[in-house]
Amino acid sequence: MDVHLRGGEPLKYRGDVILLGHFSDVLPLRGTVASMDWLFNASISRLWKNRPTLLDFGARTLIPTQGKLPVSFVILMGLGKEGDFGRDLRREAYRIGIRAMAGLGAERVATEEICMPDDQDLSTVEEFYGVVAELADLPVRDAALFITSPETLSAAKASFPRRSGAGAVPDSPNEATG
Repeated sequence: MDVHLRGGEPLKYRGDVILLGHFSDVLPLRGTVASMDWLFNASISRLWKNRPTLLDFGARTLIPTQGKLPVSFVILMGLGKEGDFGRDLRREAYRIGIRAMAGLGAERVATEEICMPDDQDLSTVEEFYGVVAELADLPVRDAALFITSPETLSAAKASFPRRSGAGAVPDSPNEATG
């Protein structure tokens, strides 16, 4: 599985499916999920209002894009309460999400980084690479991770050079450069 680190807007990704996560206790919607909600005439907000468990941790909702995005589907995944979210749950969220995208038969997938309020390092990128290495046997060919901060993207690209194939994905920045 090739991993690509990208900047820019995840909703412009040209692939099979995008995974977006959101916390269950963060109102109003923010980030890419808020942009998608606007594009889809508040359908996510209405769905959340009618189904309060929509954003509980691990809950997944398949949203057909109806030609409004260059992918066929978006998987909206609940991240649970922001205050309860930690590195172990972030890693599990990536694992659940990649498996869900692979379960759709997707070969080209994308997600945006899942950040915690105190993130100041490359831990989200490191955890994504680790999960990709664990799931190398899935039929996903390309996995893109969208990174919001230009500084983090630049540091991540320097620390995690592009690699592909089972077992070739580094578990840490030191393994990527060493």
